[in-house]
Amino acid sequence: MAIILLINVFLKLLLLECLEQVCVSAEQKSTPGGASFPPDFGIPRSPIIDFIDHPDTSVPDRFDVRDKWPKCGSLFDQIVDQGKCQMSWVPALLSTMSDRLCIQSNGTDIFQYSVEDLLTCCSTCFNAKPKDICQSGWIFRTIKYLYSKGCTSGENAESSNSGGCKSLSEQTRNGEPPECQDKCTNPEYKTSDKRYCGRATYLYNHPGIIDTKQVQIEVMKNGPMTMFINATPSFMNYTDEIFDEETDEILGRPNFMQAVRLFGWGNENGTPYWLMANTWGRNWGRMGGLFKIAMTENVLHVEEFALAPFPSKKASAKIRERKRSARLLVELAAAPSAQKMQSCIEVRDGLDDVTLSTGSNSPDPTTSLRP
Repeated sequence: MAIILLINVFLKLLLLECLEQVCVSAEQKSTPGGASFPPDFGIPRSPIIDFIDHPDTSVPDRFDVRDKWPKCGSLFDQIVDQGKCQMSWVPALLSTMSDRLCIQSNGTDIFQYSVEDLLTCCSTCFNAKPKDICQSGWIFRTIKYLYSKGCTSGENAESSNSGGCKSLSEQTRNGEPPECQDKCTNPEYKTSDKRYCGRATYLYNHPGIIDTKQVQIEVMKNGPMTMFINATPSFMNYTDEIFDEETDEILGRPNFMQAVRLFGWGNENGTPYWLMANTWGRNWGRMGGLFKIAMTENVLHVEEFALAPFPSKKASAKIRERKRSARLLVELAAAPSAQKMQSCIEVRDGLDDVTLSTGSNSPDPTTSLRP
């Protein structure tokens, strides 16, 4: 009986791990140099990933997260320089999560999610071999990974590279990330300090424009968001104007997607614009790494996808219970028969409520995106 229970527990753990690590049978396409997107509106919904849907409310003509949440200014000022590693969506997403964690705590929790840790340790986040992870990746797989595995702290801006558990290394900036380190690379950190992603919401419409008012309400309520643009050579030479040039000439390879953080919006001489932070360092442009881009015109496809991650200080109760069950599974192997039986029952009970929904109304959240 104990052996049967043990086998059942093992198979259930294996199934859960398979769901988490992406059992996706459909062929997936990736966007070189950025995140990957689906060919249509069939983006995943799950218990941790859903659509943005706020009640309608008025929005001001101007808004800036730096003005509303000044206690988090030190994080808003962190502009990552991704260097030769073209995985812009990683620093953009993690910086957005750091901003929001600070906002949730009213400025008391200053924590930078480590780009180095995620890039080097998430084997399911990237559609590439380890040495090529700076080329393409899967943003919703990353949300799932942050939900279950978490991410350590680490300084990401070029002005500081020694703070946190794992700071962004020069190897990674040069496009050659090192192997994953189980321990902190900073000797001052004796133990890991992982934080998580509790859930994420998003808006997506391709070809077309998302509900920009929903984006504005989300930013006013919860802080910065992650958005994407088709970077062009002229955008690379941006100074401080409202960027409104549309062209088919894409920087680098076809479908190159550059991830950015949305800080707010404004109006200049009757022209509304988004205020955003890039990941090309503070020396890019004349605004310290920030830029303005025309609003409601879908310039560079900026208004097709917006993601709002919700950070968490600890893993969800279900994930913690699953880890506890896994530990019990290991321990019961050496236990006497009677104790094995009790341990099996505990493990079985602990697993009863951790299966993620995978029905037709809740597609796998690891499905890719493609605009």
